[in-house]
Amino acid sequence: MPPSATRARSSAATPRSPPLLTDLSGLPPMILHGGSNEILRRDFEQLAEKAGRHDLELTLRIFPRQWHVFHMFARVHREAADAISVLAGDVRSTTGALPTGTGPKPPRCCRRSVSED
Repeated sequence: MPPSATRARSSAATPRSPPLLTDLSGLPPMILHGGSNEILRRDFEQLAEKAGRHDLELTLRIFPRQWHVFHMFARVHREAADAISVLAGDVRSTTGALPTGTGPKPPRCCRRSVSED
């Protein structure tokens, strides 16, 4: 974590302060994904508003008719699988990372084998 992010987090009253009560200045870019039926929707919308007031780079996506942690259902729910793909694109865009399979191969000790079900 960049030193500026550590500084921003440590400025809160306690280390576990909710983001809405914490100084967000100095944090790296933020990606927020949620559903329109999300139980915490108002919270992440308020966090997005606060991030905007702190001039943080922010990507906010609200997926129609989706619920809290809908991404976890990607194996059985097409919209969740699509949202994971969108999230991967957001991360690549935000970090400048290369798409999977286009960068250098990791050292042999760090490769994971992926099997198809």
